[in-house]
Amino acid sequence: MLGAFPWCLLLSFLGYRMGKNREKILQYAHLPNYAILVIVAMVIIAAILLYVLVKLGLVEKGTVMRYLSLLTHI
Repeated sequence: MLGAFPWCLLLSFLGYRMGKNREKILQYAHLPNYAILVIVAMVIIAAILLYVLVKLGLVEKGTVMRYLSLLTHI
């Protein structure tokens, strides 16, 4: 309860202050959703492309695994 109270207070205050500009905020609120959608789509396309390249033998599986393991250690 002690940790939730400051967050509730902050969110209530921000909601009160932004209430007057609700329409303007709603016009731009969808933009982060589009950015996240584009990033997820790019990751899925890259994964499919890597899968196809490995299956065709154009890229060695060991090379892909080496680079993917590098990403998991960051």
